[in-house]
Amino acid sequence: MSSELQEGPGTDPGNASSDTIQQVNLLCQGELGHAEFKTIRWLAKKDPEGVLSALAHSESDSMPQALRQMVRQLQLEKARKTESLDHCIKLAHEHVSQFPDDVFAVQSFLRDVFLLQDEAHVEAVDSIVSMLPPTLTGLSYRALWASIWFPNRAPEAISQLREEIAALRQQYFVPQLKQDKGFAELVALASVARRIAIIGSGPSLQGAGQGAKIDAHDLVVRINCPLIGAFAEDVGSRTDVVFGWPSPTNPTFKARIARHESYQNALIVQATRSIKKHYTPFSNEDVAAAGVSRFTRLPSQIWNMVIDLSYRVPTTGFGAILFMALVLDRPVSLFGFDFYETGRQYFWRSMNTLHYGPAHEPRFEKRMVENMLKIHFGTV
Repeated sequence: MSSELQEGPGTDPGNASSDTIQQVNLLCQGELGHAEFKTIRWLAKKDPEGVLSALAHSESDSMPQALRQMVRQLQLEKARKTESLDHCIKLAHEHVSQFPDDVFAVQSFLRDVFLLQDEAHVEAVDSIVSMLPPTLTGLSYRALWASIWFPNRAPEAISQLREEIAALRQQYFVPQLKQDKGFAELVALASVARRIAIIGSGPSLQGAGQGAKIDAHDLVVRINCPLIGAFAEDVGSRTDVVFGWPSPTNPTFKARIARHESYQNALIVQATRSIKKHYTPFSNEDVAAAGVSRFTRLPSQIWNMVIDLSYRVPTTGFGAILFMALVLDRPVSLFGFDFYETGRQYFWRSMNTLHYGPAHEPRFEKRMVENMLKIHFGTV
């Protein structure tokens, strides 16, 4: 594939660790229970080449399906880095045929093709997308991928996607609006705002003098309580909503809330994939202990919509963008979203070290903003 995509450690068989191969072989000699499979999965994260070498020759009908699925995932991941796009499409097609529910492995491959903007393979990839089952929340993969892949070809896909999201809003929002006053307030604030500002932490904010413009928006949303103080002229001083990945009861996040008085009066929204399936609103005692006046967390089904619209581990800022712009279908203005292209993560730090997790995909997030949200959903 493109050299743009050949990142990370090499995939030469010589990189396989003999220790890994030996450990996997020993684990496979006995009955493969949950603990053994978990160990192999952990080894695959450290040494995928070693696990693949140990398992590739053992693939058979007698191998547990979960293990065969892991082999396929590792093969597809290796192919993404080393093989031609045609070969990757062939492997992805076979993977979906065997494991139609394992959409996350195929999503990674589809994002690669999307980043390449390879029009020659549209029909081939569309045949893979058409085989995928609905997403976690029932969105159509065909409508979703068509709407972000080549935006000028996708008016029907955008229309279908809007209809599906609207139906899911009706399905998931109604019970949560009754159950959680904080979530009801979040939806109400966004619904009446004519323009919503979402503020990232990128260094493009520094020296831009956008503070007054940001504060003039009807709703100001910040991510993970960045510094304001001396930077107010560039980043503004208002905060109506804060999206954060940890709970406000987390000591580190409590310290961030104390950075600025606007955070203490803002609606704090916990947005994280670690929220359990069974949603329970925080009690008044929890909110008081966090040192904030208003707090909610996005129910798991609603955060699943965000995941379905992007990928498994979106950044908190990108999740906030998708929630406001796509899930709620509101007009959004973005400030300070540099997608880590400058080598700096925060406008208030001069060092060039990036700390975002390896599961985040900033290139994909940028392309989705530019190709989909700015063209079809009023994002600027």
